[in-house]
Amino acid sequence: QNLIGNGLKYSPPNRSPEVSVTVDHEPGIWRIAVSDNGIGIEAQYLDKIFEEFERLHNRTEYEGTGIGLAICKRIVNRLNGKIEVQSKPGEGSTFIFTLPETPGAT
Repeated sequence: QNLIGNGLKYSPPNRSPEVSVTVDHEPGIWRIAVSDNGIGIEAQYLDKIFEEFERLHNRTEYEGTGIGLAICKRIVNRLNGKIEVQSKPGEGSTFIFTLPETPGAT
């Protein structure tokens, strides 16, 4: 929910937001990707955005508390998965997370 909401929230005012969710299954692993055509994220901030209370924009530009992606990371980690982001500033972002087929499996 947070990844989809961010894809809508961080969209430039001059274009309609587009968000897509894809799911792939490989033996033992589910791979979910949430892609958007939003403002994107500079490379130096790709790891920082998953930290609690880290915001790249002030509250007058975009609302939020800076905990949404940290919560996503915690959830994925507790399910023994991994989360990452690929992004191009001005073009959008893709958040990819993998989860084991059996919850709690390693």
